[in-house]
Amino acid sequence: MGEEVDIVLRLRCPACGTDNYDAFITFPNCVQCRENLLACRYCRHFPGDGEACSFRPDVGRVDNLSYVEDCAHRVSTLMVEREATLTAMGPRMWAASALVCMVFGLVVVAIALLNTAVPSLSRAAIVVSPQMPETVHLNSEVEARLTINAAPGTLPSRFYVRLPKNFLSHNFTLINMTPRPVAHEIRGSGQHYFEFSVAPGTQQMTVCMRLRAVRLGSCELVARVVTGDLLTDAHSGTTPFTAKTINISIQKEQPKKPVGQTFQPLSL
Repeated sequence: MGEEVDIVLRLRCPACGTDNYDAFITFPNCVQCRENLLACRYCRHFPGDGEACSFRPDVGRVDNLSYVEDCAHRVSTLMVEREATLTAMGPRMWAASALVCMVFGLVVVAIALLNTAVPSLSRAAIVVSPQMPETVHLNSEVEARLTINAAPGTLPSRFYVRLPKNFLSHNFTLINMTPRPVAHEIRGSGQHYFEFSVAPGTQQMTVCMRLRAVRLGSCELVARVVTGDLLTDAHSGTTPFTAKTINISIQKEQPKKPVGQTFQPLSL
C-alpha cells in the first residue's frame, strides 16, 4: 500500500445540470453555461442576500453575485461527490494509468482539431469596445455604445452580443437598442443574449443602447460576442475569458444650490 492521494471535486451546475470537475480549465465557471459554481450563494454558510458572512467578516455584506476567491470556509451545496482518497499504485498500475491518460489526451486533441474545421468566431479577430460614462445619476437616462471590429471573414451573418445580468437586470433597464436585435434571450445565470443579423463580410458594427439607471451602486459593462451555438465565446482582446470592461458608479444627483438673486436699488 502507499500514500493516499485526493481526487478532484465534482460539482453539479444548478443552472444547466452539467457536472463539473475542479480540474476543468473553465473551473469555477460551468463548462456549459459559464455559471460561477463557487459563488457565495452556493455555500452552506451563505447568510442571505445583503447579509454579512460570519465566517468572513473581512468581506462584509455579500449578495447573490458575490464571489470570494480561495475562501477556506467554503462548503459547496452543489457537491455531487468527492472521492475520499486513492491508494498510491505500484509501477504497473502507474504505467497503465499513464497510458490511459495519454490515449485520453490524444482524443481531446483530435476533437479540438475537428472543431477548428467548424466556422466560428476567432477569439483574436473580434474586438468589442464599450463606451459609456463612468458616473451616472440615479433615474437618469444614458447612452452606451458597443463598437464591434472584426477581421475579414471572421464575423458571421448571425451572432449574439452578451451582457451580464447585474448590469442590465439590476442596475439598468434597457429603453431601446439600435440596430434592433432579431431576438433576445436570457440564459444560464441570467445573462442577456441579443441576436443580430448582418450582411456577409461585415467588419464593423456599432450597437447603441439607451439605458435608465435604476439602482445605486457600482457595476461593470463588459460585452462579449458569441457564436450561434451560445457556447463558444469570442472576447475582446487576445486572452480567452477576458474582455474590455468599464466600471460604472451610479450615484444620487446632488441637489443644486439656489442661486441668490440680486436686486438693483430703485432710483427715486
